[in-house]
Amino acid sequence: MASDGRLFWMRAWWLVEELRRGSTVTARALADRFELSVPTARRAIAALRDDFHAPLVFDAAQGSWKLTDPCFDLPRLPLSAEEVAALALARSLLGQISAAAAPVLARAIEDFWSKVEAEVLARSPAGSDLGRVLSAMLPSLSQVRGETLETVLRALALRRCLRLCYRSPWSGERTERVVEPRHLLFHDGTYYLATRCRLRQGEPRNFNLAAVEGVELLAEPAPEPCHEHVERELVAGWGAFRGGKLATAAIRIEPPLSRLVATQLWHPGQQDRWEPDGEVLVRRLPVLGLPEIVRRVLSLGASATVIEPPELAKAVRAEVGRMAAKLARGAAVEVRGRPKRARSAAPEVLTRRARAGPQRGPDEASETCSPR
Repeated sequence: MASDGRLFWMRAWWLVEELRRGSTVTARALADRFELSVPTARRAIAALRDDFHAPLVFDAAQGSWKLTDPCFDLPRLPLSAEEVAALALARSLLGQISAAAAPVLARAIEDFWSKVEAEVLARSPAGSDLGRVLSAMLPSLSQVRGETLETVLRALALRRCLRLCYRSPWSGERTERVVEPRHLLFHDGTYYLATRCRLRQGEPRNFNLAAVEGVELLAEPAPEPCHEHVERELVAGWGAFRGGKLATAAIRIEPPLSRLVATQLWHPGQQDRWEPDGEVLVRRLPVLGLPEIVRRVLSLGASATVIEPPELAKAVRAEVGRMAAKLARGAAVEVRGRPKRARSAAPEVLTRRARAGPQRGPDEASETCSPR
């Protein structure tokens, strides 16, 4: 009998773990645990016994399935070298983004790694420890309060609404709002909670968790989101900002940064075109809102020119103008703050001093004029 993939393994692992603990396990208990019909639960037990040779027998006296071999364990997953590398990188990345905000998750990641470490080492190339020779590093990481992230994760798991005290990173305005959590997104070093916001009549809004000053888990249930719809929303435009109109940004990038940017994936829907000289790159991508894409364009310095939309070009020019004005003011302040140099004597004064010969101090004069 063929297994039914991930769900089968979830049921099988639970069944074996319960039996190894000495628990009473029946087809009815398996059915209740995973919301199955009793016949489906019986077929799962039969598949585990017949297809995977689990030493299962039914003890009629105790009314429970038993393991005749208490040391029996389910077969390990056959990890390829690529899967081992992916696991090592995921451990490094997840540990980094969880260490400050969610120590519980960071410890869970390390516990998981320790459980599979022996097998990972056995399957790594040349027996090397991929946990040490592969790592991931984020250029920046927003700091999130640990209790904030843990409460958000509970709300997502329990499908409950949240009350947020939020301070906008853009305007500094503080608001309190009730939201329906739908998805947790980690983007560009920052956690964003994708929600439907009651303050905005249920419109989709993403909230930077680093800007959440208070969070409360409510008893009110949150509607179950359509995950496919949420994922389409999240990739509709570049960045985590939501609330703006969808537009296409076109950016002309000159060398040397053009060659670097060509290797970077900003968005799955981006389209790149090289100009005839093969040195200038034109990148087009969908964007929602301006603040994030403005920052990205500015990070490219003088190598980048906005082709469209006009609103983006105007926003970039305005920001560059403000930067130039501040730099000019800073340069003026620096010049005014420099200590003044001592003024040298006028040429005619120097000429008179030269004619008069070397100047003597008081002691020298008295010594020369003293009577013999």
